Amino acid sequence: MIEQKERSSTNELIFSEDTLVAMPVVDSEETAPEKEKKNKKRRRFLPFLAIYASLLLIVCAGLLIGFSNYLVKYEAATPNAALDEYINWIKTENFDAIYAAAGFSENIFNNKQDYLHYFQRIYGGSPKEITLRERPTTDENRQEYALYFDDTRVDILDLISRQDGDGWTVVPQLSYQEDYTIYAAPDTRITVNGQDISLLGVPSEPKQNDVFYGLHTTDSYPTILAYTLSGFLNPPTIEALTLSGESCALTTNDDKAHQLYAVLPLSSTQQTELENMAIEAAFTYAKFIARDAGKNSLLKLVHKDSSLYDSIRNFSNVWFPAHDSYEFKNVRVHSVRRFTEQDFYCEVEFEPYYTTEGATYKNENAHYKISFLKFDDVWKLIALTPVQDTTVSTTTDSTDQTTTSTTM
Repeated sequence: MIEQKERSSTNELIFSEDTLVAMPVVDSEETAPEKEKKNKKRRRFLPFLAIYASLLLIVCAGLLIGFSNYLVKYEAATPNAALDEYINWIKTENFDAIYAAAGFSENIFNNKQDYLHYFQRIYGGSPKEITLRERPTTDENRQEYALYFDDTRVDILDLISRQDGDGWTVVPQLSYQEDYTIYAAPDTRITVNGQDISLLGVPSEPKQNDVFYGLHTTDSYPTILAYTLSGFLNPPTIEALTLSGESCALTTNDDKAHQLYAVLPLSSTQQTELENMAIEAAFTYAKFIARDAGKNSLLKLVHKDSSLYDSIRNFSNVWFPAHDSYEFKNVRVHSVRRFTEQDFYCEVEFEPYYTTEGATYKNENAHYKISFLKFDDVWKLIALTPVQDTTVSTTTDSTDQTTTSTTM
């Protein structure tokens, strides 16, 4: 009995031999196919996992690229990006890009090359700094900036929101030339930048009263046509030719640089004859004023339908001091011009000297603007205007003559 108790206490720690324990029995014939099936499933799952991971990476990469592109596109669509791009075009002289972005339209006076030349002209130079200064506007779809080269403003820019809402476009405010007015005879051919003005559809209107003066009846003036040209980005090249192809000079009047007059050429023989005619008229007028010639000697040179004719008829020269003789020195003829075959204009200057009782003194310089018109092949003086000055012109295109006459 004692031994049994001891064995029983020992078996509390270990299994007794007669104790039944249920253990699973592995049947190798039934589990092998199942194991192989599981292995096949695992082998099939791994490629799908790799494909899924690859697709996931591709999608993530696409999202990142798309987001990056969105940020780039968003940044490019901001006002500052458009302004920075425009400034870069100026610095690199990429005027083609400026032209293309602004969408300018060509016309009869401005083609693409004219636009490019315009940008080259206004953006020329080498500024140390290019800056923009915003100007106030009330249009939410348009901003305005002044463009400066250093401290000089060279342009005004419009920053315009695109209609599709996809960004902004910079458009420079073009600065056009002042209108040009060309006065010419009807048979004078005018070209602008090499194109015949008659083919450009530029209208003309009679403007002889802007060129000639002196007559009461203006219908007697030769016809002069005026062409008004506007919309030039750059100073145009304007030329005038006669019907025979001779070049006509283009002159200005009263320092108005944009009013041009087509002057017909003169042969040396024609110019000499016309200048001598003007000198004779100037001398006769001076002699009449100084009581060295009669009134009729001057009136026969003047057209009767003129203000000059009326003035001479009513003029009193009794105030001029008496003298024994006179002399005209340093004669100059300049500013010669002829717009048609029927007119002639020039200026005559000279120095008059008078002698009284052996003493000679110089009177103030004589300076006259003289205009002639031809009536039935006879030249008539229609205007003679004294010019008050104290010096004799030194114009190079002049004729020097000296004449002396003694009163009787």
